[in-house]
Amino acid sequence: MEMAKYLFLCLLLFAAEFFAQQDTISYKLSMRYKYPLGSNKITMEQGYFVEGEKYIIPVDSLVDPLDPFNDFYNSIEKSAFWMDNGAIDENIFLDITLDGLDNATGWPEITHGHQLFLYLTIEVYTMPDSILVPGDYNFAPGKYIHFAIPKHEAFLAGLDTLGMEPDSLGFRYIINGGYDSTGIQTINEADTVQFRALHLSKFGGGRGRLPTNPPSKMIENVPGIPEKYNLEQNYPNPFNPSTSIMYSLPKSGLVELKIYDITGAEVGTLINDYQNAGVYKVVYSAENLSSGIYIYELRSGDTRLSKKMLYLK
Repeated sequence: MEMAKYLFLCLLLFAAEFFAQQDTISYKLSMRYKYPLGSNKITMEQGYFVEGEKYIIPVDSLVDPLDPFNDFYNSIEKSAFWMDNGAIDENIFLDITLDGLDNATGWPEITHGHQLFLYLTIEVYTMPDSILVPGDYNFAPGKYIHFAIPKHEAFLAGLDTLGMEPDSLGFRYIINGGYDSTGIQTINEADTVQFRALHLSKFGGGRGRLPTNPPSKMIENVPGIPEKYNLEQNYPNPFNPSTSIMYSLPKSGLVELKIYDITGAEVGTLINDYQNAGVYKVVYSAENLSSGIYIYELRSGDTRLSKKMLYLK
């Protein structure tokens, strides 16, 4: 009997030490969508969990049954998000955003020339000071975050709407100008499609495995602070398959640089981010497009500039 009591006490002490080492992750789940005159972000749920424990995206969080994003949200309901034990050594707050939604279609917009079934942005704040961690938030070596979407009926219906096959899906980090596969792994199984990643940032899920190399690359620190907004003619023009686009920002702000075909349909987003005043250069590859005339457009504040370019394969 004494031995049983001793073993029970040891078990309690071990459990107390184990759970004491688990850090708390507070979170806010939001959805951000765009419409012609701007964007809006709505909070859907808030709470907390601990590392090693799964957070499950709840069912039926949308209030309006006529919401255009119902099909998208239903497709990722019951998805699980979790961190390995020991991944972090502090309490943190996560601003989890179902991002890049198109108010016209209800699905993630075309990003860097590719249709996505998921655009996920996760910003990290340290607690209790609530300071945003700049850049990527890295985990302890050999530890990961995981995000798993069950292949339930609503998810499969969403893939069918987007023209995607459930056995050919993949995830990448979304970066300025393209995608990056470093530090992220897709696990596509019969009942789930998921990724595990070494740091928190922006994630995209799409057809196939998305490009492993960015289709365009932003080059900053071009000398000079301009006096006005400017969008230069791409060079070379005509081009095949790459061309450079240079633009100038006299003040800091949200910047969008997008590509459209001659009918006005968006075929790619090169930049969608906050940028400081300066001169920027983007190298863009259109190898996934057909030959033809395309329009590239710069938006920042009340300024909108556009030019035409010719792609010849």
